[in-house]
Amino acid sequence: MSDIKMDAAEYDRYLSVSEAATHAAAVASNDAFVLAMAKAVKRGREKVVPGTFVDLTPPVGALRIRGDVVMSACGSPAAMCMESGGGQPIAARRY
Repeated sequence: MSDIKMDAAEYDRYLSVSEAATHAAAVASNDAFVLAMAKAVKRGREKVVPGTFVDLTPPVGALRIRGDVVMSACGSPAAMCMESGGGQPIAARRY
């Protein structure tokens, strides 16, 4: 994206009529929400907490896929080889 700085008049000139109407509706909706939230806070019906809220609940019907982590009881690959019944290092095995 370029670093062109436009003032409000230049910005409106480059927008089409429908884009300007959509932008105005979004700004009006945002202003109405801010006003309603301010009234609710003033009445004590809402509490305002600064920062960003992230909802960590999974969407309805979401599947969580978790693979099995293969680990040795001792935590080392050599112990895992012994647990699996190999007994000998891979290079020393006879086929």
